[in-house]
Amino acid sequence: MNIGNSSTIQIDDLEQLLEKTLLPLKPKAEFVSSLRQQLESKLSEISTTSRYNYRQTILLTIAGVAGSCVMIITSVKVVLSLIGVLGLISSFKRKAEKKPFTPSQNLVG
Repeated sequence: MNIGNSSTIQIDDLEQLLEKTLLPLKPKAEFVSSLRQQLESKLSEISTTSRYNYRQTILLTIAGVAGSCVMIITSVKVVLSLIGVLGLISSFKRKAEKKPFTPSQNLVG
């Protein structure tokens, strides 16, 4: 094993050094049993709340689709209104171009 210079340490040498230095430890039985109980209680909480999340997901999806439909319908109405206003403006321009307004036209008799 070459440990003289840190830049010359090879990966294999480093792995061997780590294997010698780091020894596996066995956890205490009390720790394992308490951890298992905590995990099982969390797992039961997750499984009971997942049913409620399913209902919530369905309701939110329906609300999202309904909201999207309302937005699309409103957008179409706005576009159609703008097209109608532009049509009115262009028709007024056409009428004004055909018949220019003169003050004598406003006077009767």
